Amino acid sequence: DCAFCRKNGEQKQFYTTHSLKDQKGNVTCPVLQKYVCPSCGATGLTAHTKLYCPYEKHYISPVVSHLTPRMSSGKRRTKFQL
Repeated sequence: DCAFCRKNGEQKQFYTTHSLKDQKGNVTCPVLQKYVCPSCGATGLTAHTKLYCPYEKHYISPVVSHLTPRMSSGKRRTKFQL
């Protein structure tokens, strides 16, 4: 399933036909591939939304975000260690 399409309200018949990224991290979602980041111009296989743009000041790497004591839901991580 494509999380990008599912979260954007696409129909199940569509978002179940593809995934967001492949094993190499390339964008495979046809909707996201057409998007052009307004901050850096990335599109196609490296497309991302402004929220995930590495050139934006508010960007937090998904790897680093797992080092925080709380999840996005506010719940504490069970195995939090620095």
